[in-house]
Amino acid sequence: MVFGDDLAQLFGINQDMTDSSTTDTKGYHSSFTRIIKLKDDNRLRIICRDLILHLPLQPGQKISLTKVFDSSLSRDPLHRTLNMRQIGLLLDDSLSDLSAFPAESIPDLSDEKVDMSKHHSFQINNSVLQFLQGDIRVREFVFQSLLDEATSSTCFACRSNAAFQISVCFSIGFGIPADVESCQQWLLRSGKTGVDLERVLDGMREYLQEEGLYLYHTNLLNNLHNDGYLRNIDHLATYLPALSLDNINDLYKREIADLVSCLGPAAFLTMSLEGVHATILREAGLYQEAAAIQDRCLQQFLQSTLHDGTENPNAQVFMSALAETYLRQGDFQEAERYNTMVKSRRTETLGPDHPLTLACMQTEGILYHERGLPEEAESTYKLVIEKRKQAMGVYHTSTLNAMCDLGNLYLHQMRYKEAAATLEEERGLCERLLGTNHYNTLATLANLANAYIGLDKKEAAQHLLDRALFGLRLTFGEDHPMTYSVMAGYGALYYNLEQYSTSLDWYNKALLGTDKLLGADHPSTTQIIRSMALVLIAMEADFGEITMLYERCLGAQKRLLGENHREYLETLSDYCHFLFERGHLQDAECGFRELIGHQETCLGPTHGALAVTLCKLGQILSTLGKNDADMALRRAVDLSMQYGEGKHEIGWECMEKLADHLCHTGSDLQEAETLYYRILEAKRANPSIEPIENYVILDSLADLSMELGNLEQAIVVRKEMVEISETFEEEYDEDKVAVLADLAFILNKSKQYDEAEPVYRKALEMAISTFGDSGERTLDMKGHLAWNLEHQGNHEEARVLVKDALTKSRGCMGSEPMQLRLRARAAAIYFRQGEQAAAIELSQGVVDRTRVVFGADSDELHAAETNHALYTQGHWGDPLVGKQT
Repeated sequence: MVFGDDLAQLFGINQDMTDSSTTDTKGYHSSFTRIIKLKDDNRLRIICRDLILHLPLQPGQKISLTKVFDSSLSRDPLHRTLNMRQIGLLLDDSLSDLSAFPAESIPDLSDEKVDMSKHHSFQINNSVLQFLQGDIRVREFVFQSLLDEATSSTCFACRSNAAFQISVCFSIGFGIPADVESCQQWLLRSGKTGVDLERVLDGMREYLQEEGLYLYHTNLLNNLHNDGYLRNIDHLATYLPALSLDNINDLYKREIADLVSCLGPAAFLTMSLEGVHATILREAGLYQEAAAIQDRCLQQFLQSTLHDGTENPNAQVFMSALAETYLRQGDFQEAERYNTMVKSRRTETLGPDHPLTLACMQTEGILYHERGLPEEAESTYKLVIEKRKQAMGVYHTSTLNAMCDLGNLYLHQMRYKEAAATLEEERGLCERLLGTNHYNTLATLANLANAYIGLDKKEAAQHLLDRALFGLRLTFGEDHPMTYSVMAGYGALYYNLEQYSTSLDWYNKALLGTDKLLGADHPSTTQIIRSMALVLIAMEADFGEITMLYERCLGAQKRLLGENHREYLETLSDYCHFLFERGHLQDAECGFRELIGHQETCLGPTHGALAVTLCKLGQILSTLGKNDADMALRRAVDLSMQYGEGKHEIGWECMEKLADHLCHTGSDLQEAETLYYRILEAKRANPSIEPIENYVILDSLADLSMELGNLEQAIVVRKEMVEISETFEEEYDEDKVAVLADLAFILNKSKQYDEAEPVYRKALEMAISTFGDSGERTLDMKGHLAWNLEHQGNHEEARVLVKDALTKSRGCMGSEPMQLRLRARAAAIYFRQGEQAAAIELSQGVVDRTRVVFGADSDELHAAETNHALYTQGHWGDPLVGKQT
């Protein structure tokens, strides 16, 4: 009985790979439709079991092969991945179990491995990799070869292996018609070009002509690894649901050692597998190990020139791989060096618009982004997208990858509208090209959700995350790195919604799974830990708990990535900001100084991130009264001027903090005033800046104007603030009261009593509705209005107001400084109205309590004593009644 004949008859496929059935109404041949239906109904494995029963095999081999079919025949890619480890063990067992072979066909065994020189048919296993990647001509070639092997071989072991490979072919869906249109569709979906296809076919022909020992473990690894085109999984994620990283490492090291022993370290297949191993290590975050392997392979290829003396083109593959590895590691100088090397070679040999050359340009764009050159990055990404659309078309994975990078650049710059537009376009293309549940489509949904979060479209963001999570669970299952990354996305969503407990729950789920699959030091794990720390900060959690998370994260990043990696620097920056906000200024200062050293080494002395760090260090030094605060802040301003002449948030922040420092120290108030006006001028010229964003700067400028004695300027600034405050939500009524009171106070101080009165009355009315008639701020406002009315000669209302405030303040549990201010104003009003005794009695009480509350050397006590002396001596004049709180 011939296994291939049975398959051909069962599915209507002739031995020459033509379809013996008719075409159905949808344009598909009925044999292919039958295969798809059998898979959907889960009946294909039953048919294969029946076929195995008739094969001329020993019982042990039939049992083993049946188990292989049961493990591999599934329409669910996740189940196939989960079963691959079991398949590997079964192959081990069947090849080493002599009872599975007829006595006359027992192969020679060496260290319990099959002597592959006597069983060349096992080599065909490598072709299944091409089958997975998907062009129909490759599929025809592979399947025909397998059928030929299954029907012509006299070796039971070889025939069984061919049968296993046929099961793999069926399990990934051979139900595609063999015509030109389907060929183009497979090229499109796999992201391949015609050039790629010819290279694959040439490689297969070269491989089949090779002579030597190729162990079946290599084939098993290659079957697992398929670039994620059909099974939607990347190099590392292919294995993780079934194998740990240690298992994967051991499997590769074992196989590479065997290949080195059989073929030598410089053999093409040896170094190809080394390259795949390095890629997996890089995906696992083991950058140094990956770079060491890639560099060793590169040196081998550079030493082995072609027959005509030219450089081996495979060297460029490892140059590109090293550029990617160093980029991930954060060593941008080395990444740029290797990327420039490979780009120059590809430009010369392939041309500037070749897909491989454009890949180097895309890496250039990423390097620009990482080095803080967003304008250069944006222009590079746009050029790559334009050229790829011309060369490969819009519906190509390389085009989509460049669009994804551009969208992420916009996200990083907080240009959420542009990010959303770019990612929306990418999503539409992904869905048409790859389908709704493809890895790239689902990743785009997660990125788009981040853009919507930035645009405050929380419901739309949640809808996208729901879709992404559903698709990932359907495609990969619950226990997969990408699924956990979307769970972390939920954590970010609820963090932005200020639902911190829910956010923390999602982050914990993501952390448990990522830690288990990828390890405690993996970049994905540390990123989740860092995000959890930010949630706990927002929850005002325990200092020690947050510090523990940051130290764990920094320790892992330092071990894995090094102190100059971008992710380590970002985490250190977050930690230093946290220490600063919690008042641990000395620790924050040490952290920021360390951060500056690493940023200068890694990012260069002119990077925008360095300006931010110097600005924060300057704030700390200013608070601590250290002399080098001025130098740090001025350097921050100088750096920020290199980006759009300072007309952006970094420049405004640096100038503001320098101006605040100059005001705090009193070293140069005029320069501080100039800086505040420069910021306001730049913001007002930017149409995207809302007036409310000027509020804090205006407040600082008003205070500075008062300090400089420029009351008219202070009035103008406070009036603008009042106008802006009218747009505040109701929850900010307290701020509205404060800015009205400030404006009225300045008007009063400049003796514009008639203008100050309506402002005071409006502030009092709002204070009563906000704090109540006996609230601390309300009573303070009554005292101020009374003082204003007294100056205008409205003595009766002034007396009534201040008396009411004094009476209610006795039952007020508010701060004693407010009560002292109120009594001081009451004493001043009584004195002006001729009640000297009452004024003296009140002012004496103010002096006594001020000495206790503020101290014997305080300015407050000096003012109280001056007023008391004025009342005692009976001199007429305005008492010192300082500014309200």
